[in-house]
Amino acid sequence: MRRAGKKMKGHNQVWLSGYVGGKILFSSTRAGEPAFSFAISSGEGHESSIWVRVNAYGPIAIECRDNLNKGAYCQVLGELMNRNGKYGELTEVRAKDVVIYAEM
Repeated sequence: MRRAGKKMKGHNQVWLSGYVGGKILFSSTRAGEPAFSFAISSGEGHESSIWVRVNAYGPIAIECRDNLNKGAYCQVLGELMNRNGKYGELTEVRAKDVVIYAEM
């Protein structure tokens, strides 16, 4: 049984894999922590592809900035995050780990 106020480990865990595309941004948070944002797709730009926005912070953001390019294939372990956006509520993934595969 889960008690209110305590997090269940792995309860909000998400695994994604796909090709990097969309707008890629590197900046910093208000607190000065590095921040990197990108999208991954379930396909290679096909019309039926599903795009998911991923945000990375700290050392993961630095690694993404240095090694992640459009078209690269990666896996993301993260958690779903909801926030208010310009056009309503957004659902994004906050990366806890990113594995980047070398291009063949």
